[in-house]
Amino acid sequence: NHYGALSDPSEVLLPTSTNQVSLTESMDYQVYLSEGILYAPENEKIEVYNLSGKFIRSSDHSRNLSLLDIPNGIYIVKILLDKKGTTIIRKILNTSL
Repeated sequence: NHYGALSDPSEVLLPTSTNQVSLTESMDYQVYLSEGILYAPENEKIEVYNLSGKFIRSSDHSRNLSLLDIPNGIYIVKILLDKKGTTIIRKILNTSL
């Protein structure tokens, strides 16, 4: 979409727990990138990785995370929904630089 979020979730090898939400449930959870700021609909822990799986940055219990100073490219966003380890994984395209 025009906010930089890619709507095609795919398998990504990242450290995750066994509590994954189903694909149908995860499709309803939208994150988007606008002007270098990543937005999530709830105050969650957000982690950003590059495509090699290297950790880039995180934000605890926030609705947004700045990506203004990281290079343009595709990144993996991991959102931890609860303390049981339930996670959503999305790809985003950063074009802020």
